[in-house]
Amino acid sequence: VWGVVAQQVHDLRARGEEWDLLYVGKGSATSAEGPFVTPLVIEAGYNLKMHCYCLSRRGLSRMLSAELSYMSIRPQDEILAALSKKGRHPRACVAERVQRCFPTCDEFRALAFPFWGIVFQLQSFRLLRSSSHLCNEEVAESAIHREGALAGGATAREREPL
Repeated sequence: VWGVVAQQVHDLRARGEEWDLLYVGKGSATSAEGPFVTPLVIEAGYNLKMHCYCLSRRGLSRMLSAELSYMSIRPQDEILAALSKKGRHPRACVAERVQRCFPTCDEFRALAFPFWGIVFQLQSFRLLRSSSHLCNEEVAESAIHREGALAGGATAREREPL
């Protein structure tokens, strides 16, 4: 995973792309995500459930110099999501505070690996047999098994436990 991230950071630098935050693992965006910047990285939308990210030197410097970084006003993934959208937030009072306490929010640039990123947050899984050609072992149940191509008619809950 970190080799892929390092390669994408290198590619961004080689292209002259400046960025502040790179979501590596996140929930799905609740707003439209932007165009691809590299074949694997897009302009980030409003993302919640962030659990893995990188800050560039510029992003870290901006975070450390902003008053907002030292306040506890919301869950931090909401603050980063608002920064990803140039200070916009669904609640006007939060948007106003982000814009007031993070003066460079309109210049903040967030990028992301699309969809849910390339890592997943650890959680409790139920093991089941996979019908995937990519994995002939037992695998953890996930949304792919419940709703995607591996669902195969019966839901994971209807399948026999091991």
